[in-house]
Amino acid sequence: MLCPFCGENETKVNDSRLVAEGRQVRRRRECLKCSERFTTFETAELVLPRMIKSNGTRQPFDEEKLKNGLLRAIEKRPIDLDTIDAALDRIKHSLMTSGEREIDTRKVGELVMKDKPNTSLIQLEIDGPVARVTLARPDKYNALNVQMISELIEVFSWTAENSVSSKGSIFTKDGTPYLRVLILSGEGKHFCAGADINMMRDAGANTPEENRRDSERLDSLFNTLWAHPCFTIGKIQGVALGGGAGLIACLDHVVCKPGVKIALSEGKLGILPAVIGPYVYRRMGSANFRRHAMLAGRMDTDEALRIGMVDSIDESLDVSSILSEILTTGPCAVSAAKELTLGFDRWAVSYTHLTLPTNREV
Repeated sequence: MLCPFCGENETKVNDSRLVAEGRQVRRRRECLKCSERFTTFETAELVLPRMIKSNGTRQPFDEEKLKNGLLRAIEKRPIDLDTIDAALDRIKHSLMTSGEREIDTRKVGELVMKDKPNTSLIQLEIDGPVARVTLARPDKYNALNVQMISELIEVFSWTAENSVSSKGSIFTKDGTPYLRVLILSGEGKHFCAGADINMMRDAGANTPEENRRDSERLDSLFNTLWAHPCFTIGKIQGVALGGGAGLIACLDHVVCKPGVKIALSEGKLGILPAVIGPYVYRRMGSANFRRHAMLAGRMDTDEALRIGMVDSIDESLDVSSILSEILTTGPCAVSAAKELTLGFDRWAVSYTHLTLPTNREV
């Protein structure tokens, strides 16, 4: 640095030490030209940068404005204020550690979008208007346990909140695209082997109230995907049994590999496919649902294609064509068509007349 006495830019550091409880570095310097000595203090500059709006104007970072925007976005979701405050802290820390004195507000929008759910069994990648969701429990054939079900609900809810339909706009004010498509796939050899065997074993020891809550959680998973405002695409390989078939039934477009096996396998265990039933019923129709629920056997890809459980068969699971097609369609028209269909699908069913055997397996 420049010598404050003679202006020479060649100086050396003779001594450095921490001061102010480690928040500063004190350095004793000596000018190589005039030999004068002086002291400097080095402090980390962690300040919030000024915001550059889309019209080029500058303004200070407004934490309250950002918080109010987040609150409006989640006002109908069960998310507490502590979670919002934690998200704000992460965004502010990212801005302060960026080293920038000014930053485009588009970057703030990207940080908000990147504040994704923290999951370990589900992978979520955002690629512009496309959300890619992957079941990531390949060692268990992506079988659904309580943690995976809860994480899927969280991911589906988050992507729904950040969709074009929910926001009423294609982009944020800063140009970040909202979501229009969700692609669901499974890591490893199989898409999803249904419910985890340990969860099913625990159900036998649970109280009726505990099993009811578990069923409600599972139904929340399927309903969140069925009613998701984005166009949903499935990429299926290996097997999709029980709950895996339920996930398929909730998707808008399904591509599978040759040789995929799909089954409403609950009957083999002496139970009914009651939770997935309404969704599979809507997907394949009454007669086909009844037949496959009673047989509980595996349907091959030709049968699945014939009855409408899948929409195409492709060895490479290429979805680029359908993805391009949906992205060139009016996004609001797509979400409105789904809303219209959901209206047609709503009905009330009473099971009070249904008497099930009590002393033998179903």
